[in-house]
Formats: sequence, structure tokens, C-alpha cells
Amino acid sequence: MANSLGTLTLDLIAKIGGFTGPLDQASRRSQKWAADIKKHAAVAGQAIAAASAVAAAAGVAWVKSTAETATEVARLAQISNAGTAEFQKAAFAAQSVGIEQDKLADIYKDVNDRVGEFLQTGAGPMKDFFENIAPLVGVTAEEFRALSGPQALGLYVESLEKAGLSQQELTFYLEAMASDTTALIPLLRDGGKGMADLATEAENLGLILSDETIAAAKQFNQDFDTLGRIAGSVGQKVAAELLPELAELTKTLKDPATADAAAKLASAVVTSFNTMVTGVREAVGFITWASESIAAALDGPAIGDIIRIEDRLDYLTNIATKYQEAGRAVPARISAEIDELNHKLEASLQLQQEAQLAAAAAEKAALAKAAAEKKAGEEQAAANERARKERAEQLKLEAAAEEARKKSEKAAEEAAKAAQRRADAIIQEIAALDQQVAVLGMSTKEQALYRLETEGATKAQLEQASALLDTIDAFEKQQRQQEAYRALVADLRTEEEQLTDQLKERLRIIEAMPDIPEGERREQTRRAVDAVFSDAPEFGGIDATIGGPAGELMKIDDAQEELEEWYASQLELLEKSRQERADLNAEWDAQELDLARQHHEQLANIEKNRQLVQLSAAESTFGSLAEMARTYAGESSGIYRALFAVEKGIAIARAAIAIQEGIALAAANPFPLNLAAMASVAAATGSLVGNIAAIGQAHDGIMSVPKSGTWNLEKGERVTTAETSAKLDATLERVQAGMAGGRRGGGPTNITINQPNVTNAREARDSSAATQRAVSRAMRGGMRYD
Repeated sequence: MANSLGTLTLDLIAKIGGFTGPLDQASRRSQKWAADIKKHAAVAGQAIAAASAVAAAAGVAWVKSTAETATEVARLAQISNAGTAEFQKAAFAAQSVGIEQDKLADIYKDVNDRVGEFLQTGAGPMKDFFENIAPLVGVTAEEFRALSGPQALGLYVESLEKAGLSQQELTFYLEAMASDTTALIPLLRDGGKGMADLATEAENLGLILSDETIAAAKQFNQDFDTLGRIAGSVGQKVAAELLPELAELTKTLKDPATADAAAKLASAVVTSFNTMVTGVREAVGFITWASESIAAALDGPAIGDIIRIEDRLDYLTNIATKYQEAGRAVPARISAEIDELNHKLEASLQLQQEAQLAAAAAEKAALAKAAAEKKAGEEQAAANERARKERAEQLKLEAAAEEARKKSEKAAEEAAKAAQRRADAIIQEIAALDQQVAVLGMSTKEQALYRLETEGATKAQLEQASALLDTIDAFEKQQRQQEAYRALVADLRTEEEQLTDQLKERLRIIEAMPDIPEGERREQTRRAVDAVFSDAPEFGGIDATIGGPAGELMKIDDAQEELEEWYASQLELLEKSRQERADLNAEWDAQELDLARQHHEQLANIEKNRQLVQLSAAESTFGSLAEMARTYAGESSGIYRALFAVEKGIAIARAAIAIQEGIALAAANPFPLNLAAMASVAAATGSLVGNIAAIGQAHDGIMSVPKSGTWNLEKGERVTTAETSAKLDATLERVQAGMAGGRRGGGPTNITINQPNVTNAREARDSSAATQRAVSRAMRGGMRYD
């Protein structure tokens, strides 16, 4: 019994000990939970009470905001030429590509404008579409007429897709309709599938306001505005009643004590607000904690609630350990719950790991999506930029075309004006011709009277005009006569008179200049005097190829006569000038010396040329005589040799004169250049005389060559050696000895020719003829045979 009692006592103690600890712990947890509930509930109550007041005001603001949003939707839908529901769906979809509803409304408005412009004028940005794209896909402008903005844009994109346009071309056509329309391409592709899917999602989420809601919102806005105006009116009345008190309040507020109290009030308000926010935050936490705790108490910790599972598992494990320490079996319920908690913990850890892996995968996917979206955005931006540039280039082309059109119109307008001016000019010209025909044959007076008459002049005016015209004609006639007489007198002046008048005028101009230096005045005076006197006439030299020596002598005589006439006229002009301006005696003396110098130089030149002509005439004469002697008497005859020697002598004299003239011209160069020039002339002409002297004729044979030189031969003649010449000489002597007795009168024939001092062309001709006659008589006499 004692053992049994002891065992029962121990068992009871063990049982009580096994349960009292957990019961105490549970009691403490319950008390703590109750305290937390009370604390959180108190704070939450305060927060909820404060939030209720805020919510009341926020509710009104929210209603007002919703009404304004509905009104704005109605306005934008009207701009877009679309229904409110249709526009809201399109706006929800457009937000996914970064297009807000204001921008979307602008896009739809531009689309409507482009369609209307083409329907009215057949021009505008859609002209290219209807000319290049619409015919390919069978779309007409009339199909766009009754469409809303979203429908028109959808049909436009669908037509571009059917035409098979590239991304760049699609971008170009969309940007031509409205800017940033390219961003809507993902929504508008495939017949607007992306737009329709998002529109359905918005409708399912209840984001689309009905037409009735929008109408009610508009009415609410109007009523609220009316209420605001009424409240304003009431406020004004209240303010009027409170103005005295408000003035006193303002005075009180200016008091420093009031300012300090206001600061403390503001601090209290801020503190209260922070407390309210903290309370709301703790209330939310409390509600969450309470919900989870109630669920864990009813159904046990949920899978995934690792903290509560571990807490519960630790608690049950401690109980099981105590059972085991007491040598008792762990109740099946506790063991089952421990196993269940272990399975939940394992599943929770597995879920946690999977969640972490899923989060990592989601993060990776999000990064990849962000990168893809970034790349797509960059590509889209690049496409937009290309489209912008292409559009800008298109605008440039359109601007250039417009400028060309304006220029063409301006050119056409100018051409029309020019044509009109030409037509007017033709009309005026014809009228002028008619006028000329009308006055054809009339005098100047009659023409003037006719014009006055056609312009409506009266008879008295015509008579007065006629008298005035007679006076004008008489005066002009007298003027013409005087001018004609003056011109006649001027034309009849001699050259010397003209030069004298010119000198007087130039000297008057020089003297009229008071500010020029005296040296310059003297120089200009000298130049004016020099300009009056002409240079001596120059004789250009002889030309024996025209007229022969006799003709050249006549030219020389004419040149000398012209020189003497010039010299006399210049001296006469100089004397007249000296008499009129004796104050310029130094200039006249210098001019006289210059005239004398020119006269002497030209006279010497003429005399030199006369000598050359005379020598040329003599050379020609003796050359002709020598040729006649060679023909009749042979080259070996004495007369031929004499005439040939005279001809060579004359040639040598001419060469000497030419050499002297060349050296004289060379000596005229400045020193020391004249020395080199004279040496060059001497070297070039030094052998001229020797060459002339060495010239010989041997056409009829010669006994022996007297010296080295130049000998002329003709075809068929020969030159023999000295031995052959000796044999021929012996043979000729025998022949001549045999013929000596047969000739009458022997011995040489002497011819004497006197060349007179020829001074003019006539004497040269007479002398040449006489010489030729004398030589002929001598030759005939010398050739007679007995």
C-alpha cells in the first residue's frame, strides 16, 4: 500500500511537474498576448479614430478627383473623335508603351486632321499613302471618312503591314501622321491584337468608367463648382461679419507670446501626427499577427511559417524529453504532432529554398527582361531617330519642292508681268508710230502744233504757241549760223595756227594753277612747248628693188625737200611763239637748238643714202657693162677685166660705208656696252672687203690662178692640173701664131669711161645710158676683123 501510495505520489508529482511548467509558460504567454492585444487595440483605436477623420476628408477629395478624371476622359475622347469607353481602353494600353492619355489624344487628333485634309484637298502627309500604299492593298479614302481616331489609325497601320513595309518605312509613314506614333507599333501590329488584349484586361479589372458614370461625374463637377461658388459667397459674408474679430485676431497673432504658443501647437500637431502614423503601422502589424496567431492556434502553424513551427516543435520536444526523463512514454498525440511539425519544417525549408531559387530566377529573368526592354528601347529609339531624320529629310525635300513651286509661281508671275510690259510697249510703240505717220512731212513747228491740237488746245492757245515757236526757230537758226561760222573758222586754221591756239590754252591752264611747285610748272611748260613742235621727217632708207637706183634718188630728193619744208615751218612757228611769249625765251632757245640738231642729223642721213644710191647705180652700170663685155669679147678680154675690176671697187666702197654705219650705230650704245658692240661689228664685217676682192671669174679660162680666192664656175666647165694647163698653153700659142696674120688691125683695144659726179636721178639715168653707148661702140670697134 505504501509502495502503491508512494508510486502514486511520485506519479502524481511527475504528472503535475510535467504539466505545471508548460501551463505556467502558457499562462504567461496568454497574459502577454492579452497585454499586446490591449496595447495594439488602444493604439489602433486612436489611429482608426484619427484616420476616420482623415478618411472623411480624403473621401470627398477622392470623389472630386474621380469626377475630374471622368471629365478629362470625356474631353480627350472628344478630341480623339472616339467614344469614352474606346478611348479609356486605348489609353490603358498606350500606358504600357509610355504614351500617356494626353499624348494619345494628340496623336488621334493629328490622325483625324491628316485624314480630313486629304479628303478635302487631296494633299497633305497622307498623299503618299493613298498614292503608293492604298492601291496595293485596296483601301480608299472613303473608308477612312466615318472612322474614329483609333479606328483610322488601326486601319492605317494594318494597310502598311499588308503592303509589306520594312520597319524603317513603317516608321516613316507613322511619324508623318503624328510624332511618337512609332511607339504604338507593338500594340497596333497584327490588326491591333496587343491593343485589344490590354483593353479586355482593363475592362475585366473594372478600370473603364461607363458613359453614365462619366455623365454623373460631369454633373457632380458642375454641382461641386456651384457649391464652391456658394461656399465662397457664404465665406465672403462670414468674412465680412468676422472682419473686426479677425483684425483683433491678427493683432493678437502678432504678439510674441502668441507666436510662441503657435510654435508649440505646431510641434504638438506634428507629434500627434507621428503618433497617429505609428499607431496605424502598429495596428496593421497587430492585425496581421493576430490573424496568423489565431490560425496557428486553430490549425497549427502553416507550412512556410518556419518561426512558429520551430517554436511549437521546441515546445513539444521539451515536453517529450521530460516524459522520457520521467521514464514514461511520450503520448502518441505529441509524437504525431512532432512528426507533423518536422514534416512541415522540412517542407517549409524546401519551400523556402525553392522560393529563394524562384526569387533568384525571377530576379535573373527580371534583369534579362530589363536588358531586353532596354535593348528594345534603344532599338526603338534608334528607329525613331532614323525615322526622325528621314522625316526631316522628307520635310527638307518638301520645303525645297515648296520653294521651287514658289519660285516657279514667282517666275511665271514675272513672266506674265514682262509679257504685259512688252504688250504695253508694243501698244505704245504702235501709238508712237501712228503719231509719226500723222506728222509725217510736217516741220517741227507743225508737229508741235499738231500735238497741242490733239491734246485739246484752243485756237487762241494754238496761235500763241505758233508765235512762240517762230521766236524759238529764229533764235535757234541764229545760233546754228553762229556755230557753223565758228566751226568754219576753226576748220580753216592752218596746222600752225591750231598748234599755236593749243599751246595758248595749255599755257593758260598751267598759269591758272597757283599751288603747283615752280619746278613742276617749268617742266609742264617745257612739255607743252615740245608738244607744239613736231619731229623732223625721217628718211627710211633706200630700196633698190623698187624703181632701181634712179627711183631711189628721186625718193631721196623728195625726202630732202620735205625736210627743208619742215625745218622752215618749225622755225616760223618758233618765231611766232617767241614774239607772243618773250618771257619763255629760254624754252624757245632750247627748242631752236633741238630743231637745228634734228635738221642736221636727217640731212646727213639723206646725203649718206644718196652716196649709197650713186655707188649702187655705178655698180649696176659697170656690172651690166662687164656682162656685155663678157658676152661680146669674153672674160679674157681686157675690157671685161677692166669693167669687172671697177665693179669690185665700187662694191668695196659700198661695203666700207656699211661698215662705218654699223660701227657708228654700235658706238651710239652707252659705255662700255658700245665697245663690245663695235668689236662685234668689226669682227663680222672685217673679212667683207677681202672676200669681195678675192672674187674672180674664169668662165672663158685663165692662164693661172693668181692667188687663193673664190672663183665662179658654170656647168660643163672644168679645172685642170698644172701639167695639163702647160700642154694646153703650148697648143693655144701655136694656134694663135697661125691666126695672127689673118686679123686686120692688131693690138689691144682701150676704152676710157668717165663717170661724172652724179647728184640726182636724172643725171644717173643720163650717165648710165651714155656709158652703155660708149662701151657698145668700143666693143663693136674692137671686134672688127680685117
